[in-house]
Amino acid sequence: MPRRSGLVMLVSCLGLAAVPAQATQYDIKEMTPAIQQALDARKARHSELRHLKSEGLLGEDNQGFVKVLTDDPMAQELARAENANRQVIYEAIVEQHQLGPEGLTQVKATFAEVQRDKAQAGVAIQLPSGEWVKK
Repeated sequence: MPRRSGLVMLVSCLGLAAVPAQATQYDIKEMTPAIQQALDARKARHSELRHLKSEGLLGEDNQGFVKVLTDDPMAQELARAENANRQVIYEAIVEQHQLGPEGLTQVKATFAEVQRDKAQAGVAIQLPSGEWVKK
């Protein structure tokens, strides 16, 4: 079974507003330059990302990533950058917690749940079943 530790540090670093009680908890044990850069970039694009989600151009998928819901080039570029940063963070958590082959799937599922829970009303979210709904 994977080691579970406090999500408080990671939640504050990622700017996540709420953590569901049932979510597996992970933290960042070592703040590497790559992780810090990913966190800083996510923070810098947060308001633009939030705006594009509210406009229906982006949604949160069930794998912990932003999904482009349109062919708007700006939305596509923002999603690409956001997802690249999320991938860096997810992989670092897996490595730092020595979660093994299934670790990335676990971490993605956890953060997909967090993103669904904190999404604003009207934002497109993908449920674990694969169904897309408006929150």
